[in-house]
Amino acid sequence: MGERLGGFSLTFTLPQRGVPASLHVGLDVTFEGTIMKPFSILTVCSANRCRSPMAEALLAKAILEVQPHDFTVTSAGFGPPGAPAEPEVVEVMADIGFDVTRHRSTTVNTSLLAEADLVLAMTRQHVMELALLDEAAWPKTFLIGEFASLATASDGPGRSAGNELTDPASDPGDELRQRVARLHLGRRRADLLSLPSALEVSDPIGGPLRGYRATRDRIAGLSEVIARYLAP
Repeated sequence: MGERLGGFSLTFTLPQRGVPASLHVGLDVTFEGTIMKPFSILTVCSANRCRSPMAEALLAKAILEVQPHDFTVTSAGFGPPGAPAEPEVVEVMADIGFDVTRHRSTTVNTSLLAEADLVLAMTRQHVMELALLDEAAWPKTFLIGEFASLATASDGPGRSAGNELTDPASDPGDELRQRVARLHLGRRRADLLSLPSALEVSDPIGGPLRGYRATRDRIAGLSEVIARYLAP
């Protein structure tokens, strides 16, 4: 996995069926003479030291397994930059084969939000704070559990009954941005507080190690649902 300040930036490419995946770090991709911006996902939690680093790694893995297009997956939080992942996070991620020892926290800002095509936050409070930070980010900012729930309720990858948008452009990222837009249809900020708390991912900080494992496993399950929705 490629490293960036505040974590790692991952772009996955499976050019053709049956061709091994190649890993790119923060690169745009040329396809038939056109420079295309990879579809970018930003995961956000409080300090970018626990839940969002886990989501960054787990979502990247889930996407790699099903998605032939180019992606970047990064994470950020509301705390100061440069802090490592919590020791318990390092331990429970290592248990399933992930090395997050080089992760360093990044503070979320308007530039990161503008670059992202999909922002996945852990709690309703996070979503509200992100919308206040950048009003334009609201249509692409979801609770991670909310996005997975909406994706499950849709008619399948990228399809939502009665909510057809324009045909996607040749850039695969444009199609995926339309899929995010489909799931946003009908959402209102006023409804955010009424969303079930079960759609949130609670913070295990300060609790026993089993709580970190439970958080990891919950995020892994949500990541698989999201990856399937974004798959071709």
